[in-house]
Parts: sequence; structure tokens; C-alpha cells
Amino acid sequence: MTAVSTSGPKIAMSGAELFRRGLAAHQCGQLEVAADMYRQALRISPAHADSSHLLGVVAHQSGQGTVAIEHIRRAIALDPAQAHYHYNLGLSFFAIDRTDEAIEAFDVALRLRADYPEVHYNRGNVLKKQGRMREAAECYRRALRHRPNYVEAYNNLGNCLLDLGRADRAEAAFRRALRITPNAPEVHHNLGMALRDLGRNDLAIGCFHEALRLRPDFVDPLYSLIAVLRGSGRTREAIAPLRQVVALRPADVDGLEALASALTEVGAWTEAERHYQAALRIDPERFSAVQGLAETLRLAGQMDEAEMLCRRLLDEYPGSAETHNNLANVVHQIGRHDEAISLYRRALELKPDLVVAHVNLGNVLKDTRAMAAAEASYRSALTLDPDNADAHVGLGALLLRTGRLTEGWPEQEWRFRGTWRFISFPERKLGRPRWNGEALGGRTLLLHAEQGFGDSIQFCRYIAGIPRDGRVVLEVPKALVTLMAGLDGIDTIVAYGDVLPHFDLHCPLLSLPLVAGTTLATIPATVPYLRADHGLMAAWARRLEPLAGLRAGLVWGGNPRYPNDRWRSATLAQLAPLASVAGVTFVSLQKGPPATQAATPPAGMVLHDWTEELQDFSETAALIDALDLVISTDTSVPHLAGALGKPVWLLSSYDACWRWLLNRDDSPWYPTLRQFRQRRLGNWQAPVDDLRAALQAAVRDTAR
Repeated sequence: MTAVSTSGPKIAMSGAELFRRGLAAHQCGQLEVAADMYRQALRISPAHADSSHLLGVVAHQSGQGTVAIEHIRRAIALDPAQAHYHYNLGLSFFAIDRTDEAIEAFDVALRLRADYPEVHYNRGNVLKKQGRMREAAECYRRALRHRPNYVEAYNNLGNCLLDLGRADRAEAAFRRALRITPNAPEVHHNLGMALRDLGRNDLAIGCFHEALRLRPDFVDPLYSLIAVLRGSGRTREAIAPLRQVVALRPADVDGLEALASALTEVGAWTEAERHYQAALRIDPERFSAVQGLAETLRLAGQMDEAEMLCRRLLDEYPGSAETHNNLANVVHQIGRHDEAISLYRRALELKPDLVVAHVNLGNVLKDTRAMAAAEASYRSALTLDPDNADAHVGLGALLLRTGRLTEGWPEQEWRFRGTWRFISFPERKLGRPRWNGEALGGRTLLLHAEQGFGDSIQFCRYIAGIPRDGRVVLEVPKALVTLMAGLDGIDTIVAYGDVLPHFDLHCPLLSLPLVAGTTLATIPATVPYLRADHGLMAAWARRLEPLAGLRAGLVWGGNPRYPNDRWRSATLAQLAPLASVAGVTFVSLQKGPPATQAATPPAGMVLHDWTEELQDFSETAALIDALDLVISTDTSVPHLAGALGKPVWLLSSYDACWRWLLNRDDSPWYPTLRQFRQRRLGNWQAPVDDLRAALQAAVRDTAR
């Protein structure tokens, strides 16, 4: 606000001295002292316009907008020709949101002095607040004509242009501002927003980081950084700035909830629960936080607590479609499919355009093998939201499971954008083009794993079919490196996380069937395509030689973090009927948390356990090679045994993965694999009984 004045009639020396002292105090920020001096000057000379004006300026600076207007109007009445009086009157009106009167005052100031850049600038600010962006932008341009180095005008012009959808012009305005003042954190943040709108996310992220470097406690670029990272599927990277927000604003419920949501998405459920609880301590009735906590508990397998929270919310909000959907998710995961279907349908009655409920209804219908109805649900979701990644992925899994591979592979390309990213590697930002099957022409192709061990083992088969007109680099989890080093068709193999060699193109392993145009009839199923180390094989063969009868490897459980693990995995106790088959010696191949069950095998079962010696898949492959048969639930082990060409019997759940298809006891992916399927979800008795009978027959055949 302008605080320089020379106009007004002559006053007595004592009055002039009081005014000068008031002005000196004002310029030093001593507002109360200044106001007192101006009042004393006005008592001596009531017609001294500058004293009235600056007394109004002090009131404005002290947050007394109405008082400021009264004093400045008195000054204007005494001397209406002073442009800065009208300018400061406009600022005082703007401060108390009397925007039309502010514009009127600014217009008078501009009639008195058309080249007044601060007036053009602040008139633009008022118009911007009124939503009149085009007029505001023109005001900022006029301010810049009169003051070409006006950083604030460039910044606000850029903000107006952003609001008008002209991110390209906004970028130019922000860059002009930064050429004048390179260390302005607000401008770096706003430039990042323009670059975000232009789809240049990496550059936007760099701007947000620069704003934070310049001002570490600047929360706005933190929120913008988080939004860009989460919006582009980089949730893991968003967690660090979310932690900064919570550290800066520990009582910010929005920040706590956003951090909890991100942690849930990446599978850090214990920490997510802690942050949801912190948010609810601040706001116990926050609906979205209770919903998020219930979802976190569901994913963490705390089903009773999750169901209790969902039912509490449903009692409080019986008309909430979202709450019906979330409760349905819980009972679906518990296995109460009919109840889940009913709840999803009720959610859609309440809110027919609730896309997530259409997707989830498709999921549960698919699990109950109502394939036509499930497909209709997915397609309903995609009609409402054509870019819904979960709907595409669900539809893709259905199409693949029903053998419609040509239709299914493109849908699976949406997998990186789904809401289940915590079970997979994140999408890679590799800065190289995706390979779509074209000739390499001497270039280097990087093939990279992205999900579980089993997926890597299943799809590395495609490498042998890539034309040898370039180099192939394979990147896989460290535990697979030794096993896959001998694959036909690769020149270099690296562990995930290690420094990558030079490459020109890349392709995720799970995209290779799409690139190859794979159908059921063209699945490359020649086995073995993986081979165990000869020295390790010989060592295990010698070690197992004393074991009597048919030697069967045994696996009963998968990764408990996988959302559907409770249905695809069994317990060792559920395989107890196999112990009754005479002439079989079992060898544990079980790793991970379920391996502890090997210490107490079912009565009568001879189970040897050397799994502590199996440090990677090459060692597991060598042990499998020394066995006669592998029996497993749906884990990485059936893939490994199948890739080695060993006989493998798969205990397949009712809602089995798409790769095992429907109504088959074989697999087009693995010629040596035989399936024993559940007839009812969660009931392993029938497939275990079938497998026991087959095992008895195998023992008899071996005896012959």
C-alpha cells in the first residue's frame, strides 16, 4: 500500500513535526505509534489530507477495513486528485470483500494516473477473485506494460491463463517471472502446475522439488507433487511428500487420511491403520476415514474388524451406496458370495453410476463362474468410465479365463493403472519406446519382470521366439537370475534394482503374449525351457536316492499378502489324506510363512524339509529335478516344475486364476501339468481326495 504523500495545506510546525514522526514510525512498522501521531496532527490541522489518508493506511494494515475506508474517504474529500488515495481505498474495499467498490476506486485512480502499475495489478486481483479471468489477465498485461519487471504480475497472469486452459501461455509467463526472480518458490510451484496441465509430469515434479528446496515448509507444492505422483500411478514416490505434509501439519486430517490411503495402496497396512486412527482421534465422525480404515483392515485380513466398521457405517448411513459396496467387498473376501452380490446390487440401486460397484459385482460374479453376467457388469462399468483400469483388468482376466485370449491381452495392458499395485512392481518410467514386436535391427531390447515369480517363469518362454537381429537384456528378481541366466535368446541378465545396461526398447514380460498375438492354439508350450544346474541336480539326486518309493514335492501355501490367498492356498493339515497313500515320500518345497507348518506334518506323513538350503530358484529347480512329482497349490512352484518339464499336479481353487482356464484338468501352458479342481469355494476335500486316488494309481504304476 502506498504511503508517500506531499499534498495538503500548510500546517503549524508542531503539526508538521507530528506528521513526520508518524511517517517515520509507519515506515519502521510501528503502526500504533504512527496512528497516534497522525491523530495528533489531525487534531491540530483537521484538513490535513495526508494524515487522514495514512491513518486509513494504518487501519488497513491492522485489519480494520471499515475504519480504513472511513479515513481514506475523508482524505479524498479533502484532496480528490490524489491517485494513490483512490488506490488505497480500493485495497481497503478489496480487503473486506467489497469487490465492486474496489474496482470503482481503482478505476478513479487510473483516470487520474493511467500508468499506475500497482493499480492495474490489484484491479486484476479483484477481477480474478470475481472469476473474470480474461479481464484480469488484461489488467496484468497493462501492469507489465508500465513495469516490465513486475514479477507478481507475471505470476498472476500465469495463474489466470491456467484457469483459462492456456497452460502453454501460462508456462511462458511463469518462465518470464523466473528470469527476473529465479528464487521465487511460488513461481516454481505455479510453473509446475502449468507443466502438469501440459502433461509434462517429470518436469512438473522437478519444479515442485525446486519450490520445496527454496522453501522447505511450503505446503502447496507438496500437495501438488503428491497429486501428480498419485495421478500417474507413482504412489510409492508420493509417500515421502505425504509424510512431510503430516510432519508440517500433524493435525491436518486431510493429510493424515491421504497418507493412510497411499500406504494402503502400497500394502503398508499396519502403518496405514495407525494414520487412519490418528485422523479419527482428531475427527471421530469423519466418514471417509472410517471407510478407509475398514478397507485397510479388509486388505490386511482383519475381516471381523472390517465388517464391524462397515456395518456401523451402514447403520448410520443406510442410504450410502459406497458403504454397501465396501461391506460387500468384505463379505466377498470372506467368501459369502451371495451376500456380496446382493449388497453390490443394492449399492447400484442406490447409485446406478457407481462404477466401482459395477466392477466389484463383475469380480464376484466371475468368482462364482457366472461369466456372462460378470462380463456385462464390467462392460457397464466401462460404459460409465471408459478409462477405468480395474474394469479393463477384470474384463481381461475373464476373457483370458474363458479362452478368448486375443480379446483379453489388450485389456491386461491396463494392469499398471489398477488399484492393486501393491502386489506388483510399479510401472517403469524407462524413457525408451515400448517394443511391439518389430524387428530389432541391431538394437537392444530390455525385457523386464513386473509381478510375481510365477509370472516371470511363465512368460520368459517367449524370449526364445524373438528374432536374433539384436541384443536382449532380461531383468528379473534376484532370486531368478541364476536360474534364467541360461535361457535361450538372452545376451545379458540383471537383477531388478541393479544398474541397467544400455538398451533402446523395452517390454514387460507380461506383455509378450500380446506382442506375439497368442491364442490357445499358438501358446509356445515346448518344455523344458528352463533347466537346472547339472552339478546341483546331481547333488540332490544323490541326497534323495535313499528315499523310498515315489518322491513327491509338496507346496500348500502362497504369499499371504495376495488378496485372494485365503482361497488359493490350503494348509498342510488339509492335505492329510495324502499321508494314507503307501509308497510315497514327501519333500517340502514350501517357503514363506506357511513353511512353519512343516514342523508338524499330519499323522503318518513322512515329510523331509530342506527348504532352508534353497536360497534361490536355481536350487529349488535342482531339487525338483530330483523328484518324481510336484504337488502344489497355485504358487510359483507349479510354474517352475512345468517349465522344467516335470510332472506337476495343481490343486486349483474354485475361483482359480485366469491362466488355468475353466473346466479343464490340463493346461495348454504346461504339457506336464494336471489340475485337481475345487467343486466349491474353500473346500479342498474333493480335489484332495481326487489327488489321493491319482497318487495311489501313480504308486501302482511305478511298482509295475
